Amino acid sequence: MKNKILEPGLIRMYNYPLMSKEVRKMFSTLNLMKMKYGNISLPTITADYEIKYNCFIRSNGSKVEDYVVKKLTKQENLEEYISYIVSSVQQLNQEEKIVFLEYYANDNVDDNIGLKIGCCRDMVIKIRKSAVIKFLTAMGQDEKFLI
Repeated sequence: MKNKILEPGLIRMYNYPLMSKEVRKMFSTLNLMKMKYGNISLPTITADYEIKYNCFIRSNGSKVEDYVVKKLTKQENLEEYISYIVSSVQQLNQEEKIVFLEYYANDNVDDNIGLKIGCCRDMVIKIRKSAVIKFLTAMGQDEKFLI
C-alpha cells in the first residue's frame, strides 16, 4: 500500500480530539450551508467511496436572479471551500476514505465501520486518526494541532 496509515509516533504528535472536533465542525458547516444555500450542490459519495462533485449552481431564471447574482460571491467562496474539502479527502487511501466518510459524513459507529472494512474497532480508530491528520494536513490546518 503506497499511502499507508501514519505511524503511532507521528499520530501522538497531534491533539487528535481537537482535530476530530474540527472535522466534525466542517461537516456540520457543510450541512448547514446546504440548508442555507439550497441551490448549492454538495459532494456525493459513491458506493466505492469516491467523491463526486460538480461545481454547479442551479438557476431557475426567475425574478430573483438579481438576488442570486448578488449572492454569487458568497456561493463561489462556498464552492471553493467544498472543492478544497473534496480534494483533501481524495488524499486519503481507500481504507482511510471509508473510515473517514463513514464516521464524519454518515455518522456511523466504529464497530459498524470495522465490519465494512473487515477489521477490529481498535484498527478503525487508528485508521481514523491517520485519516484526520492527513485530511487536515491537506487542508493546511495541521500545525495548530501539534502538541
